[in-house]
Amino acid sequence: MEQSLNQDIEELSSTFERMMRPHKAKYAYPRPATPTPQRIPDSLTASGIVGHTMDMPSRMRAIKVFNVMLARLWRRRCAEVCDLHELVRKYQSKASTMRDDLFLRNKMICKEQRRCDRLEMELRQVKYAAELSSQGCVTIENALNVVRRKEAKLRRDLRAKTQECSNFAELLNVTKTEMFRELTKFRQCAQELAEQQRQNRILEIRNAELEDELLTLKDRFQSQHDDIVVAVHLKQEKIDEAYETLKGYEEELAELELKHNELLKENNGDAILQEIGKMERKIGMVRYVICFINTRRWRLLRASWPNFKCIAYEIVARFLDYILNSPLSMPTLPVTSVGIYLTVMLLIGALY
Repeated sequence: MEQSLNQDIEELSSTFERMMRPHKAKYAYPRPATPTPQRIPDSLTASGIVGHTMDMPSRMRAIKVFNVMLARLWRRRCAEVCDLHELVRKYQSKASTMRDDLFLRNKMICKEQRRCDRLEMELRQVKYAAELSSQGCVTIENALNVVRRKEAKLRRDLRAKTQECSNFAELLNVTKTEMFRELTKFRQCAQELAEQQRQNRILEIRNAELEDELLTLKDRFQSQHDDIVVAVHLKQEKIDEAYETLKGYEEELAELELKHNELLKENNGDAILQEIGKMERKIGMVRYVICFINTRRWRLLRASWPNFKCIAYEIVARFLDYILNSPLSMPTLPVTSVGIYLTVMLLIGALY
């Protein structure tokens, strides 16, 4: 559009230049000189002078020449008028074209102005958004620095975890090796366990048989226990009698000691000393047994009796069974020794 406007301006300038140049006639007649105001009066005066002097034929020729010149001038002026009309039409068309172009340009200028305003508003918005973006960029940069520090920390943690994972991998390999070794041991132990279970089954069967025997023995033991309880009451009475007998023995011992002292004073007999020594040993044994079964120890034994009940019953049952089934052949002993042995046996029986 600017190029067309420049072309129109150049065309107008060229047209004005043509108008400023002298017009060239369409015909090949020589152009007479333009009469000046000073020369016209001279020609008039000359014609007036000639009119007075010229004859009619000369005057007619002069008028004819003058008419030819007027016609030539008229044709030239008509050509100039036509040229001017054509130039006016061109100027009008150019003016309308330029007016349309000017209207379009004004319209485009207004449009561009509105577009500039809109772009200016958008530019302000973009500047504001850029400021916000710059602030956001600063915030993001700070956050990015924090994230980078966290990343560095996580990288350090990752290296530590990687090292730890490698250590765990080595430990896993060692553990797998140990696990295979332990699996081998487990298979061996499983075989041994199967063997032990088989033996355990055999032992369970044996245990069931022994439990049956134990129940049978318990029944026997209960019956024996009832008998032993009755025997214990009888033996308690015998213990009381043994206490009385022991007191008699102590009195007899005291008398014997008095006699011994008298005999020592008289003759110091060896036989009596030996007999007294034997009596002292026997009496010491009886005292030890009596001291062992005193009241406090008897109470402790009674308190702990339920714990040792089965063992005590078994021992007493075996002891009585042995005594009843295979009695001992007692050698010939003095009466005093026989009494002491019987007392000890009664005390042992009362204890159990």
